[in-house]
Amino acid sequence: MVKPLPLATGALAFALLGALVGWRMTAREAFLYRSENARTVDLVPGACPRTGLVARWELDRHENGRFADSAGLGLDLSLEGSSAPLAALRYGAPPLVEARSGHGVSIEQHHWLAAPNSRCFATGLISVAAWVKLDDLARMPTIVGKSTWPADGFWLLTTTPEPAGTERRLQLGFVSEKTEVQHVDAGYVLPLHEWHHVAFALDNEAHEVRFFVDGKPFGDVHRGLEPMRVNVSHPLYVGDDDGTGRWPWHGSLDDVRVWNRVVTEDEVARAFAGKE
Repeated sequence: MVKPLPLATGALAFALLGALVGWRMTAREAFLYRSENARTVDLVPGACPRTGLVARWELDRHENGRFADSAGLGLDLSLEGSSAPLAALRYGAPPLVEARSGHGVSIEQHHWLAAPNSRCFATGLISVAAWVKLDDLARMPTIVGKSTWPADGFWLLTTTPEPAGTERRLQLGFVSEKTEVQHVDAGYVLPLHEWHHVAFALDNEAHEVRFFVDGKPFGDVHRGLEPMRVNVSHPLYVGDDDGTGRWPWHGSLDDVRVWNRVVTEDEVARAFAGKE
């Protein structure tokens, strides 16, 4: 008579068998797993060594699923996914694609990129710029996020009041000090299958947000906002909101930049032009 495997051994064998046959978590399973096992990450020790441009990911090459930070602080992006830590094994690195200039990276719902939980990103003065190409209206695609929704942090995404709608509007979402979810709408509808440069500048001290599209200010400055509750316990994600796979990017991204202060119009114009 064959004795049954002990429960722990059986579970391990099932997991290994699943990996061998290509099994992966669905987005729903990943969400449930992550929401019940909230990820916290210690901040990188020490103060941020600079004020200004703190990260730039050109996304034109990778080494074993890691994309280098050309801003010089070593805040490289690493591959994660809905079945992390096996995302790289199951899917490989996100494919490189022809982008606005040079290469970009194609992000899909089962993987995204994560930066270290640096103090350079744990700030209420933050700006982000990126080249984006949206290829699918699925869900609410996120360009960059650093949050534990609905507890704290921010997320730059495209969404509509109706998730199943026929367009995606550029918005900055964040959680206020009152733990209320806020969405600031840029008023810009992101076209499908086209490269566009988008950016925002969040000034937690002045309670303002400004958007930029294709190198120029877009719309009015949004004033009188509730201050954001800054996230200090999660990485900064590119192509996802909070590392759960709930709102993944569907398309391509290129030349993502982060400043730990309010960006100037000239800096956004230079980013749009691909300059340092």
